[in-house]
Amino acid sequence: MSKPKFQFFSIRSGFVDTIFEHLVTPIDFFLQFNDEDIIENIVFQTNLYITEKQNSVRPITVNEIYGFIGLQFLFGYHKLPRNHLYWSLDVDTSVNVVQQTMTRNRYHTISNIHPNDNLSIPSNKKDKMYKLRPFLSRLNENFKKIAGWPLKFNQLMKI
Repeated sequence: MSKPKFQFFSIRSGFVDTIFEHLVTPIDFFLQFNDEDIIENIVFQTNLYITEKQNSVRPITVNEIYGFIGLQFLFGYHKLPRNHLYWSLDVDTSVNVVQQTMTRNRYHTISNIHPNDNLSIPSNKKDKMYKLRPFLSRLNENFKKIAGWPLKFNQLMKI
């Protein structure tokens, strides 16, 4: 059986060069599309959820959400067998940046992240993406705004 042949692109798209040339790191790309409005809404909705469920927990802040997101990036490439090990004091598993960002209990509180209000779920429950809908809608608006027009796969292939 012969190996499949791969065709590599030899030219760069002008679209990618002009819009994304200043973006260097994964967090740059993330922040390009997830603006402050999105993050602030997540903070508001998560605090609303926390208030509904656990009155004794202090509200989360925008900076804590950014820290939480940063930890998700870190956890994506720095793998440990169990999540709680990131906060371990053992030399072989200790990750100082995680411990400096937030406590394990605070991380677990914020991991109940909510982009929408559970109390306003429509009674017909037809929209399976209801909880994510405001986040996805805003993200889609940002994609359109950054690109300058609504992007569709077949349009990108022609660029």
